[in-house]
Formats: sequence, C-alpha cells, structure tokens
Amino acid sequence: MKDKHMKILKSIGLVFMVSAMLGNPLWAESSTKKNVVLIICDDLGVGDVGCYYAKDNPTPFLDKLSKSGLVHKRFYTTVPSCSPSRAALLTGKDARVVGVNRVLMGTNKHALSKSALTLGGLFKNNGYETGYIGKWHLGYGEDHDPLNYGFDYFFGHRGGKIDYFKYTDSAQKYKYDLWENKTPAQADGYCTTKFSQKSAQFIADHANTPFFLYVSLNAPHWDNEMNVPAPKEYMATLGPNPTKREIYVGAMRAIDDCVKEITETLRQGNLIDNTIFIFTSDQGAWQLAGGSNGPLRGFKGNNSFLEGGMRIPFIMRWPGREEATKRISKPANLLDVFPTLAANLDLKYDAGGCYGSDLFSPERRPIYAFTNNKNMIHHEEWKYVEVDNKQRYLFNLANDPFEKKNLITAESAKAAEFARLLAKYKVALAQQKSSGDKKFNSEL
Repeated sequence: MKDKHMKILKSIGLVFMVSAMLGNPLWAESSTKKNVVLIICDDLGVGDVGCYYAKDNPTPFLDKLSKSGLVHKRFYTTVPSCSPSRAALLTGKDARVVGVNRVLMGTNKHALSKSALTLGGLFKNNGYETGYIGKWHLGYGEDHDPLNYGFDYFFGHRGGKIDYFKYTDSAQKYKYDLWENKTPAQADGYCTTKFSQKSAQFIADHANTPFFLYVSLNAPHWDNEMNVPAPKEYMATLGPNPTKREIYVGAMRAIDDCVKEITETLRQGNLIDNTIFIFTSDQGAWQLAGGSNGPLRGFKGNNSFLEGGMRIPFIMRWPGREEATKRISKPANLLDVFPTLAANLDLKYDAGGCYGSDLFSPERRPIYAFTNNKNMIHHEEWKYVEVDNKQRYLFNLANDPFEKKNLITAESAKAAEFARLLAKYKVALAQQKSSGDKKFNSEL
C-alpha cells in the first residue's frame, strides 16, 4: 500500500513540475486566502488516535501534524449519530433546524434542507473551489448530493456506509454506491485508499486557486457484514484469528496514511503553510466493532449520551496562529467549526442563524446536544442530561470524569439552572424552525 501511495505522490509531483516548466508555478501562493482541508472520520473514538489515548494504535503522521496545533481534550459531537452530526458540522446549526432529525437509512425523509448554507456554499460564495470526497449520508439521489449544497466536485458515496472493497450498501439493498459528480464511478481496492488518492488529486488540480476540501472517510464504520475491514496488505501481516481490535487498528493505519498522502501533496506544492488542517469524527467509537473511547465511559449506541459517545478527537493546525491554536481549551463542539472558519478567514455570510462560536474568541458558552429522547448541556466542568423529560443527570466532569456520581439532588440549584437553560433553548429552537431557519438567540 505504501509503494502505491509513493507512486501516486510522484505522479502528482510531476504535475507540479511540468506546470512550472510551462510557466505556471502551481506552488506559488495564488492569493492571501488560506486553503482548508477538513477530514471527518466515522465512529472514531478518542481511544483510537495516538495523540489521545490509543497506546495500541500509533498514528504517526496525524500525531506529528498535531504537535504544531491543537489537540482538543474536551471537544464534542452535537449528536452521537451519523447524519445529524454531519449536518451540524456542515451548517453550524442544530441539525433539527436544517431537517436532519435522525440518521438517514435509504430515504430522503430527513435529508438536509435544500436551503441550508453549508461550508461548501460558504466557501464557494467567497471565491473558493470546493471539493467533497467520501461519505455524504445527508440525502439520497442526485437532487440531494453534495453538488446541490455548494460543492463543485464530488467523489464518494451518498449513503451511510459501504463495503470497503465492493462499494455496495446493504441499507440500499446492496446497491453499488460510488459517484463522481453525477456519474457512477468505477473503483477497485480499499475505499480509504481511494478517497486518499482523490483528495490528493483535488489538491494538485486546484493548487493555484484557494480551495476548501472536505474529506469524509467511511472508516472506521462497520461494513455490510458489521465488520471494520483493514487493507489486504495489512491483513497479511497479522497472524491467524486476529481480534477485531487488531483488524480495526489496520483500518486506522489507512486513515493515518490518508493524512500522510494529503499533507505530502500539500508539501510538494508548497501549500502546507497556507493550508488550515482539521481532523475530527462524527461521534464516539462503537466497541463491538473494535473501537475505543479510551478511559471514557460509554460508546456509540444506547449509552451514547455519556462522554465515550459524545467526546471526539479534534485536531487543528492553523499556520501562522500556532500558539493561539494551542491555547484553545474551552469545551466546544462541531457547531463551532463553521463560525471559526468564517470569522477568521473573513468569509461573508448571514450569521443570524448560527449556533456555534469562534474557537479563538474568549467567549465561553453552554453547548447543547441531543440524541433520540435525550437532551444535554455541557458548560465548563458540568454536564446536564434530560431523558424523556423524566430522568435527569448532573455530572461534574472535573471531579468525576467517568460519570459515576449523579449530582442531580446534591447540586439541585445548579441542576435547576441548567433545566432553565435547556427549556429556553428548546423555545429558541422551535422559533427558529417556525421562522424558516433565520434567527437564533445568540445569548443561549
């Protein structure tokens, strides 16, 4: 697999060299605008990444990149569920406001609203070339693919998961699900490797224009058979009867190779110091597939409202702002990515409906999340949870990081404060939905 990657990188390097000989040096910075590469993985926990808690799974290229930026220790998903969390990241809004109330399973019933402004639309409207590689899962059919939401180029699958080698989806009755723009695409080999190659090619093709590249990896989500397969080359290095975790680590190595291929392509084009790099996940890991959330309690699934399901890796490298980036420590979530990029890259848009806040700002505000019948607030060291408006939990994560002691009675005043906040949030949410996704109370 590494030899294959090297051949691809050499061919991309040749593109840069030939362009220079023709008088068009692709590596010259074309404007003051910074490029952005955002990678989101699927069901990746904080126990799966070396610079967090993964002792059995070194991720050397990602770890190296993280040393010059932020490794956020209290970063959260907005919803421990694939479709809603991705809708929130792409729009900076509560997923319920933009039409994604739950995970999509072969239907457009809860697809992303056609009027939603995504990161793709934000960057496109501000003069960037925009590309989307990998998993979409926000709408099926060509009328709901990324090209309808501000992306100039799409290579990937519309559904929520695929076979890593065959590109079929059991949720779509094993339909082949791989597209290049509007056309079915043919591919062979491991999907993470293919998405890495397409990402590198997009960077090479757009090296002389500012670009936003969104890389949405299918890994390490399980496949049609509820497994997380590793590349065949890696499997050959394992002994007989490997554990699910050992195979899962192979899938993570391929993710790290993706980071390597993208960063090496940026370096070859002299773009690395003009490109913001963000790496994250849509939710915590699922232990039955071999994933790990490190020492945190809970996993994706029924107990996903616990930290193991909610807390996710978030690594950000921002050239020129390394020290400011490293100092970011306030609790944050996926909603904050949109306003952070918009504010610090001077991207123009109507901010009236945005829920998140700039990560670089001193503002410290409660962050809200939901899943099925549960609503949550994280603020400073506190976490408040309501289940069916009946059961309530209050945890002090500084004193009780494993959420073993419910303080709902012992800290009744604090619990009442959070209950009022959550009630106000629900009212504001309903008002925004009824007003057509226009305004949100930024004081919440």
